[in-house]
Amino acid sequence: MREVELITVPAPRWRTLTVARSQRSATVGFVPLKQVATRFAGVRILNAARVDRLAARTRLYLAGRGWRAISIGNAPTIRMRSVILYPANRRRVAERLSTQFGFAIAQRAGAVQVTILLGRDAARDSALRARS
Repeated sequence: MREVELITVPAPRWRTLTVARSQRSATVGFVPLKQVATRFAGVRILNAARVDRLAARTRLYLAGRGWRAISIGNAPTIRMRSVILYPANRRRVAERLSTQFGFAIAQRAGAVQVTILLGRDAARDSALRARS
């Protein structure tokens, strides 16, 4: 492990972080990277087309356009048309994603994150096709 020191004054000053009005120092806990990737994901992409690596290619496509915190997986059922499902408080995110692909959006009660269900129509999108 390494330390990085940011010097903004002539002499460095070390401080101990305190937790909300107490004199206890803040502790840093260990969280495995695999858990971090799924726990903080803002967008979830599910392959509902059964096309090999479609969700992975879509994640790369969005990452190239500045999207972060994207998890991927396979949907339990096959879909012909793609759709973006979102909770009520994330409508703007769903609309931004819809402009990237032209997929329909639908509010889903009980949803906790934005989910893109990639249907067979997404597999025909030239930006998401496998490169030969």
